Amino acid sequence: MVRLMGKRMHLSRQALALKAGQGMALHSPEREQEILERTASLAQHNGLDAALVRNMFLLLLRQYVEPGDNAIVLPLARPK
Repeated sequence: MVRLMGKRMHLSRQALALKAGQGMALHSPEREQEILERTASLAQHNGLDAALVRNMFLLLLRQYVEPGDNAIVLPLARPK
């Protein structure tokens, strides 16, 4: 899992560099929501807690946009 996270971070950094080079927005709330909804659905389908998986992805997504101590951190979703 850690290796996959590392690979995803590498690819995300490449995507951010391409977006920045083309003057595109680095953060898309709409795209982020799509990703979070898809991961929650996959979690449920695989017998995992959807809120837990959504929160993990939210942390990962935000870390990629603003790495380090300046990471954007929003409140985590509460289980229903």
